[in-house]
Amino acid sequence: MSENNVSDSSRKLSNSAGKEELKNKIMNPKHWMRLLLMALMYTILFTLVQLIATISLLVQWILVLFTGEPNARLRHFTKGLNRYTWEIMEFINFNSETRPFPLSDWPESSE
Repeated sequence: MSENNVSDSSRKLSNSAGKEELKNKIMNPKHWMRLLLMALMYTILFTLVQLIATISLLVQWILVLFTGEPNARLRHFTKGLNRYTWEIMEFINFNSETRPFPLSDWPESSE
């Protein structure tokens, strides 16, 4: 009978430690800050990127219509915008711990 009491006590202690560890993980401010950043990046920054991309493609289309070729500076900018979009998605999907712009530098395009 005393072995059962010891076994029950150790299970309760182990269960209590597990609950405390889970509580510490849930209450970790780092996780809640990341959730806030992810929500802001997805709702605000990603929407802003879509707007800028739409404007860029319209401007580029008009330039191609009149000049016959795409504007190199606008292409360079939109490559950086593409990289920025990729960085946002990497961060919000937990594939990267690097926070995208404005919390870090603007990504360079690969040209």
